[in-house]
Amino acid sequence: SQEKWSLFTSQVSAISESSNKKTTKLLIELEDKYQIECVILRHNKRTTLCVSSQAGCKMGCTFCATGQLGYEANLTRGEILQQI
Repeated sequence: SQEKWSLFTSQVSAISESSNKKTTKLLIELEDKYQIECVILRHNKRTTLCVSSQAGCKMGCTFCATGQLGYEANLTRGEILQQI
């Protein structure tokens, strides 16, 4: 039988940008329907990309929306790379 595969299994489902255009958040839906965020931070001549390595978080920090969701899953290498 022939296997079905695709190059990208994740897709951007929402984009939000700060009013000063220095921060862009991408909400990404994974193939298994978990949602993660990656963030682009622009500062002077430097740009930083923060990527997710997990869906959810075990820390439970009260100031963080992801922390309030609880831990769901570790991302695969491919899911991490697709954020770049």
